[in-house]
Amino acid sequence: MKGSPVIVPGYKDYGFRNSGPSHMHGWFLPHVLDFAGALGSNVRILDVGCGNGFTCGESLKHDCQVVGVDLSQQGIEIARQAHPQGRFEVMAADDKLLHLLGEAPFDIVASTEVIEHLYSP
Repeated sequence: MKGSPVIVPGYKDYGFRNSGPSHMHGWFLPHVLDFAGALGSNVRILDVGCGNGFTCGESLKHDCQVVGVDLSQQGIEIARQAHPQGRFEVMAADDKLLHLLGEAPFDIVASTEVIEHLYSP
């Protein structure tokens, strides 16, 4: 999947510049991690709309197995560089997502900071 072009009509790349947190991570990330419960190497996480991979990186710190997907080629490149122990793919989240990833089932599927970027949620 790496490097596969994704064409979504009307999509405009968000423009990630670095691997750091957004202004919202400090507010929502503690709640997301608390909601996730005990994290460790046996926990598989899919982050749909992972952006630059910052949230994935926080899960990787708990030794989780993490896959992140996003439409932003720039965001995925940053995520791959910042978190090489994770898997990051440029792809749309649709009904074929799990088939295209070719991954085992996930324990947790997260999607934060996504809905406000959708054109027609």
